[in-house]
Amino acid sequence: MTLVLQTNIAGRLAVWLVDGGRIIIARRKAIVWHSSDKALALVDRTIRQAKRSLREVHKIVVVRGPGPFTAVRTGLIIANTLGMLLKIPVRGVVTKHQLSNADVLRDVRVKAGLGKIVKPWYGKSPNISTPKNTSRQAKERWAR
Repeated sequence: MTLVLQTNIAGRLAVWLVDGGRIIIARRKAIVWHSSDKALALVDRTIRQAKRSLREVHKIVVVRGPGPFTAVRTGLIIANTLGMLLKIPVRGVVTKHQLSNADVLRDVRVKAGLGKIVKPWYGKSPNISTPKNTSRQAKERWAR
């Protein structure tokens, strides 16, 4: 069975369980901004609702970006951690769109490497700005 996780769409989480070339269950959850921490609970509920066990998962596919920084990182942390704990391969895919069931079925067919960490893909360089506090003391701290 393959677990597919998408956290890179703002305001949405999605989890699929795929087995034998068919989708067993697909769950989507609308979330408020900065609520990607609900992803692990959604994975757990989805597996329980399908009356399956986490031990039955033999591969994980996770969307690695682009998308909101925290949401992308949360999805990757969940996927990489479960991959290491269960000793199963994790594969990252890149898309800025919500995955369809056809996308999920296509992506689970591609092999993934065991023990490889999936890294985020943000689609652009980081935008790091100076602090908003314009006080002289803050500017001096920033310059150090």
